Order: sequence, then structure tokens, then C-alpha cells
Amino acid sequence: MLDLVKFSRNEWEEFLSEFSELVRKYKLILTQLDLAQTKIEGLHERNRTQIARSGEAILQVRAAVEKLCEKTEGVLNEER
Repeated sequence: MLDLVKFSRNEWEEFLSEFSELVRKYKLILTQLDLAQTKIEGLHERNRTQIARSGEAILQVRAAVEKLCEKTEGVLNEER
């Protein structure tokens, strides 16, 4: 047989009030987590863009150095 638990109206109202507060805090935490995730994704994308730019800069510097080496080699060969 099932034993029923009985609560007074005040106890139920207190429980529902506490439960509502917990739900409100839970929703606030979810909102904060969503904002944090959005911020992290933005930072990740910015880092990815900066890395790509750095890679492009390295390629440009490498190409410039190789061209300078070729010119220097050409000048040295002309002097011989």
C-alpha cells in the first residue's frame, strides 16, 4: 500500500518558492554559459584569423628572402 506524504499549504508554497528560485538561478547560469561560449568562439575565430595572417606573413618574408638570395647570387656570379 502506498503511504501518502502530506504537506501543509505553507510548506508547499515554501517549497515552490525555493524551487522557483533554483530554476531562476539555473536559467541565469545557462545564460552566462551561453555568453561565455559565444565569447570563447569569437576569441577562437580571432586567433585562427591571426594565425592565418601570420602564416601569410611568413610566406611573404620567405619569398622575399629567397628572391634576395637569388639576386645576391646573380650579382656574385656577375663579378666572377
